[in-house]
Amino acid sequence: MPKKTQGNTQEMRFKPRQIIGGLRRIKMVVEYDGAAFHGWQIQTDPPVPTIEAAILEAFEQITATKPEDLVAAGRTDRGVHATHMTCHLDTFAPIALNKIQTGLNRFLPDTIAVREVEEVDQNFHARYSCVGRKYTYKILNRRNRSPLYHARAEHVPHQLDLAEMQRAAKVLEGEHDFSSFRSAECQGKGPVTTLKSIQLEKTDDDIINIHLEGVTFLHNMVRIITGTLIEVGSGKRTAEDIQALLDARDRTKAGKTANPNGLYFTEALY
Repeated sequence: MPKKTQGNTQEMRFKPRQIIGGLRRIKMVVEYDGAAFHGWQIQTDPPVPTIEAAILEAFEQITATKPEDLVAAGRTDRGVHATHMTCHLDTFAPIALNKIQTGLNRFLPDTIAVREVEEVDQNFHARYSCVGRKYTYKILNRRNRSPLYHARAEHVPHQLDLAEMQRAAKVLEGEHDFSSFRSAECQGKGPVTTLKSIQLEKTDDDIINIHLEGVTFLHNMVRIITGTLIEVGSGKRTAEDIQALLDARDRTKAGKTANPNGLYFTEALY
């Protein structure tokens, strides 16, 4: 059996370990409601429902074979959603491209769908070829809860100061040490990363969208930023406090980690 291509390092991002004859690399864009799943990555101890496991099982249903590899641009946590998660799947199966998409969508649960499929060169890597990622966090900002946004947005019943939140958000743009905005369990190589942009908008249905674009995101970074911005919007902090939080490099100084149900992975950039 040829060696799997999984395990490429960041430095080898445009060169797979070896080109494997007959291996097909299928690039897919997947949409999912993560409320019922324990994140993207497969977990076996104990076995729990994950997005990766569901895709692997569906692929085996249509080809009677397991894929050689399945890699996503990002690994969303339990309860987190995606509108456009890019991944690649490696297989030797000769199944037609259109039948891969149709077959997967037939066997996947209603909460997961393959939006796009494309056969690509083995030099493409969903994770290491990615040069940027986008997330959106949704806050339902009204007194009453919403059945439609249950498990799909953070509910904040009191009025938030959107202008002050945006002022605070601008301080976070650029390259910083985000130690105050990453979880203690973060396994990233270091706390320094670049947040290219962060924009807030409020829609007519009382949803505040926080749109973030960055090169890489640390574990729980978006949710901790959101929790801190909610405190700013609630009058518990000011925009001027944000620089002090960056300088402190101390997770205990920033706001709480917002719930996962409002977080969406929206795009991988290549």
